[in-house]
Amino acid sequence: MTFSTEKKSTKERILDAAFSFFGDASRYAIFTLNEVAEKVGISKTAIYRHFKNKEDLFLEMENFFMDRLVEYLSKFKPDGENIVPFAEVIQFFTENPDYVNWLMTNYSFRRDFERELAQNLADRGVSSFSGYDIDEDGSVIVKKPEEFIRSEYCGTSIFLFIKLRRHLIDLGEKVTSADDFAKKMVSFLLFGLEKSVKKTDLLYPSKIREERFAELDKISDINEEVLLTEDKIFKALARVIEKHSIYGVTVEKIASELNMAKSSLYEYFDNKNEMIRNVIERQFSVLEMLISENITEARNFTEYMYISMRTEFCFFKIRPSIIPVCTWLMVNNGMSDPFKTKEDKSTNAWIERLPRPLKAPDFGFDLDPSYFMSWASILPVILFTDCYGKIPAEDFEKSFYQIFKMVQYGTCDHEQI
Repeated sequence: MTFSTEKKSTKERILDAAFSFFGDASRYAIFTLNEVAEKVGISKTAIYRHFKNKEDLFLEMENFFMDRLVEYLSKFKPDGENIVPFAEVIQFFTENPDYVNWLMTNYSFRRDFERELAQNLADRGVSSFSGYDIDEDGSVIVKKPEEFIRSEYCGTSIFLFIKLRRHLIDLGEKVTSADDFAKKMVSFLLFGLEKSVKKTDLLYPSKIREERFAELDKISDINEEVLLTEDKIFKALARVIEKHSIYGVTVEKIASELNMAKSSLYEYFDNKNEMIRNVIERQFSVLEMLISENITEARNFTEYMYISMRTEFCFFKIRPSIIPVCTWLMVNNGMSDPFKTKEDKSTNAWIERLPRPLKAPDFGFDLDPSYFMSWASILPVILFTDCYGKIPAEDFEKSFYQIFKMVQYGTCDHEQI
């Protein structure tokens, strides 16, 4: 597959420049038309020949994105019950990573974006492909939970590994072509670790008996009574995010939630970023401690992955206030580039046993084990940030097992793990 190399018009160059701002975690949509004009290399007045204001530019960006997406999704053909992304769709996003940033930013900042996206696709003749439809009142109705979870798993994995590939390019690492990456990504999504690594590799899935799953669930379960009292500043931060969106987080609003003066918070922290980082690190250090304790019961790497992911899942169920904060983290530190700080993270004995770099699964670049586990650890987060409340409660618990099954055996497996 090839993409057009024709010289772009000024309007297209303006759109490209605007999309590029979404790659900066500190900026996102906070930029001016003058800054866009400067990046394109045109005068400040010239940009107004194409867009009358910033809102007009944003609308055109959305239409431009949707037109490109529909171009590829119209070729999307379900394989039986499996919704498997075309390699062309993955290649499209791989070659246009700023679109990924734009898409994830809108998912995080616009409460109705998912509904609007589904409606936009339907209006352009693309039927629902992710297990949900738009109800008469405009709400998102999940009619096929398994299909919806499969779509979330595929989409999250595609976007995260695209981000990793971009990160490695920025580091000067060697990667294969976008076309090669896309084909390998499809293979991994289809067949999981079972067909992506050798049987002798540590990552190769070990079968887990039903009674052992019950034991692992008990190991991963969290007794709420042993947890430390939830930090009041953390809870206030979560409430501010829910009320005012990620953009609206200010020290003043956090202080207001706590019924205290802004100056009182600054007695403990030098600035907003330090305060937020401190309260988040304290919460996640509790989760890391729980995982470290629980994984000592693992008998193999498959069980280690299960316990790690399951402990996260149980933690989020007990601490629902962490969900909006996880969204905030993914946007500010995660989805902008979820792998930038991984080099500084310590690893445990199980990860230390993996070879460096991992040659399998093969995505067309050397894969550090910590990067791979970073992807796995984000999957339970996605279940809560994207799926909690959208699928029936009785199906939500099952969704965790479906995610784990797809990691091990892919989206086309129909056997019980």
